[in-house]
Amino acid sequence: MANWMVAAKKADFEAWANEFHISPVTARLVRNRGVVSMEEAAKFLHDDAGHDAYGLKDVVTAASELLKCREEQGRVRIIGDYDVDGICSSYILKAGLTFAGFLVDVVLPERIRDGYGLNTNLVADAFADDIALILTCDNGIAAHDAVLSAREKGMKILVTDHHEVQKDEAGNDILPQADAVVNPKRSDCSYPFEGICGAVVAYKLLEVLFAEDVKEGNAPYGAEASKRCLKSLQPFTALATVCDVMELVDENRGIVRRGLLEMATTTNHGLKALINVTGLDAAGISAYHLGFVLGPCLNASGRLDTAKRALSLFEATSEAHAVQIATDLKELNDSRKEMTAKATEEATALAQNLLKEQPALKILVLYLPDCHESIAGIVAGRIREKFFRPVIVLTDALGEEGEVKMVKGSGRSIESYHMFEGLSKCADLFVKFGGHKMAAGMTLAQKDVAALTNRLNASCNLTEDDFTETLHIDMELPLSYMTLPLVEEFSCLEPFGNGNPKPLFVTRDLTLEKGVRIGRDASMGRFSVRDDQGKMHTLMRFSDVEELFSMLEEKPPVTINAVYEANRNVYRGETSVQFILRDYKRKP
Repeated sequence: MANWMVAAKKADFEAWANEFHISPVTARLVRNRGVVSMEEAAKFLHDDAGHDAYGLKDVVTAASELLKCREEQGRVRIIGDYDVDGICSSYILKAGLTFAGFLVDVVLPERIRDGYGLNTNLVADAFADDIALILTCDNGIAAHDAVLSAREKGMKILVTDHHEVQKDEAGNDILPQADAVVNPKRSDCSYPFEGICGAVVAYKLLEVLFAEDVKEGNAPYGAEASKRCLKSLQPFTALATVCDVMELVDENRGIVRRGLLEMATTTNHGLKALINVTGLDAAGISAYHLGFVLGPCLNASGRLDTAKRALSLFEATSEAHAVQIATDLKELNDSRKEMTAKATEEATALAQNLLKEQPALKILVLYLPDCHESIAGIVAGRIREKFFRPVIVLTDALGEEGEVKMVKGSGRSIESYHMFEGLSKCADLFVKFGGHKMAAGMTLAQKDVAALTNRLNASCNLTEDDFTETLHIDMELPLSYMTLPLVEEFSCLEPFGNGNPKPLFVTRDLTLEKGVRIGRDASMGRFSVRDDQGKMHTLMRFSDVEELFSMLEEKPPVTINAVYEANRNVYRGETSVQFILRDYKRKP
């Protein structure tokens, strides 16, 4: 059962409400999102401006190297990654460099054959193809050997990434010896916000490249044309930001807001086709749809097939071809869902047994030999949600040869545990690893799985309190207070997502009157409740409904306190407020 924490932040909410023409309730919600001053509130509500791309360390050097390569008619190869951020980063750079007159192609590693990011084999392939400059995106910060290999072969290599930078024992950055390393997480980088994704780093490189090109007078285009090009790429920065679970704070909110606006009128055949085959309305797409509808279809290509198919979707030159690719990606994702459900069931049973045998385990390392390695991260995320503790799912590495049996895996963490730092303490066990606070990937020998479990648990400082989820609630508000105009006003807080959650409210003394099971498998419920003023309301619950139905079978009235969301709902042409029951506690 989650701990409930109701925010109690202070401000002159009436003054904020008058200044911004919002209700005091909405003003309080703004304050609860870390906004302190009137000036900050104005920026939160109305300012979508991002930070100056020139603040990124090495970005001018990277742009100069690219322009020099174009001048010398050298070929550029972009090497991305097989997730949504890597695909979008690669598309952004390919589209931008093609617009600017570069000879450029893209290589996306295959998950099973190549593994994550840049490696020496991909460098050798680039050398054989007479590539003059390698440009990474969403990877490369830990590819030390591959970067050295490129330099030794006489190629230029530029790294653009956003992942954590490895440190030496003195805490100094260990950077790859590339010609430029553009990463906001560099300790010597003055960029004011390090929480951008790889696609945004790529986009900002293009901003500087276009500006420098126009300034030098060598651009085969003008400043206005470059602005139009950049604007057309904004939907892909939004998609990557949400799908890579970046916090929707600071400039990320503006990045996603602008991207969603541009997505509604995009001329990209592939993006339009994916929106259509998934049944979405382009004008009504939210951050939720990016993360849970469009993104998974793109990710499925990198998990079960090749990410090149997702990239080819965005590069499709005809509507018919785009629809064909988009349909295939949706079908791939449907297949991925079935595989994930089966693996999650197996992982849940294994986790339950481990905790039964070793109740003191703080970090779960689950070895599932038959799980497809491409869905290990998804399964780890599901188990983390069930048991609310850091989880690593390992599976046999497909295609690996040699005497030592290797395993690959992905980890997902909780807020109180920095997974990348935890793995860094066990770096000697890994063939390779990387990631950030909340997620990581790794490869190691199967014989070292037990050692990994023991060392991670021995070195972490997690306590039992860390394993109880804290539900952060905005305020106490009766259901009857939640009018449709008020709920519609909450849209000024969007986009909602990681770091900027949907508003949550608590109301007390609701009497459960009746309930109806809904959904194809009857796993959801619609419940009628009476408030302390005698007014009836409907609460929707989309999971874990069995206890509520058991309560309804009891004769005495059952009273609960409830945490809820209030959404705008349109059904058969009528608009109303829909209440979603997020959590509840029975009153004694």
